[in-house]
Amino acid sequence: MLKTIGSLSRLFSESAEPYVEYRIAENLFCKSFEAKNLSRTDCSADASKGNLGIGIKTFLEKNGATMQKIAEFNSEHNLFSGLNTEQKIKKLSELRNKRLETTKRIFGLENLILFSI
Repeated sequence: MLKTIGSLSRLFSESAEPYVEYRIAENLFCKSFEAKNLSRTDCSADASKGNLGIGIKTFLEKNGATMQKIAEFNSEHNLFSGLNTEQKIKKLSELRNKRLETTKRIFGLENLILFSI
């Protein structure tokens, strides 16, 4: 399915490289692995299978460089904007870990993994 969708990307792009929009990747993953789709729930997991939460990471890589979004903390920006680099890293790590634990609790998950395509 992924190969077919990738081949259709030439219909809307001049690039020879296939492009798979992230929502399509999430839906294909869930369909292929009979996983529950959590991608529209605004949590840290895009899918779940039993008590396993799965983050599906899609990104573009060109010339050895990538730009990837891990998480946004717009509403918490005031908690770290004035901190130095080391303090900021620690605060963002705390916020991210709290989000992961919240996702696990809400969906009854024991573990979370990241799957990249």
